[in-house]
Amino acid sequence: MGLLDRLRALVDPDSDSLDRPDLRRRVVEGILQLRRRGQRGVEQLPLSVLVAVTVGEGSVEVVRQFVDEPAFDDEIDAELRNRLVGIRPDALPRRRYVVAAGELTGVVVTESDSGVTARLCIRGGDRDGEHIVLSAGLREHRIGRGEWHEPGTVTNDIALGAAFVSRRAAILRVAGSALEISALDQGECLVVVRRDGKRIRPVNTRSRRVRVGPGDLLELNDGGGQRICVEILSPEEEE
Repeated sequence: MGLLDRLRALVDPDSDSLDRPDLRRRVVEGILQLRRRGQRGVEQLPLSVLVAVTVGEGSVEVVRQFVDEPAFDDEIDAELRNRLVGIRPDALPRRRYVVAAGELTGVVVTESDSGVTARLCIRGGDRDGEHIVLSAGLREHRIGRGEWHEPGTVTNDIALGAAFVSRRAAILRVAGSALEISALDQGECLVVVRRDGKRIRPVNTRSRRVRVGPGDLLELNDGGGQRICVEILSPEEEE
């Protein structure tokens, strides 16, 4: 099915708003239309997709609240796994949402060709100001001191040089349209700092992980005054 057919199928000229179940259904259907057959006939999805949502002016903020909720993306993941029996959770595409006002209400899902999950900037230490691009091809990004995450076998994707950073400090995972940070050996000395200054320790949460996004800081500290931060930028933000 081509882009024009997808537009016709997913645009509803008789409505200027979307409720949450309808939005979820349209996103799932749009993603499924992008599936293709891989080796041995196994169905595959793109690594990354762009979900463009158009609604009436009065519904823009409501829909943005829908797509910004972690629970909404969890629902998308669950529905995709239900529809594609046997697909691995790490094979589900990363999703980026753009919500805008328009004359016609619709949801159009297209494969993203940026190949970028997120951009990071290191704040402090010997790599202060350095930018790192996370590829959409990786689902897990290991953070730790020096090259080795596991001695001689597994390397760190984000290597920090401070002595107070554990070799197996944390893992940054792709989770649908978001990123999640889990503390490993860094324990309570890994803190997520929100834009508003709120501080959350992943190790102290029920799931032991915290969803993060652009503007958040991943602070690794020594329990006192020393720290290194990894700032999460948007995928489009220039270095």
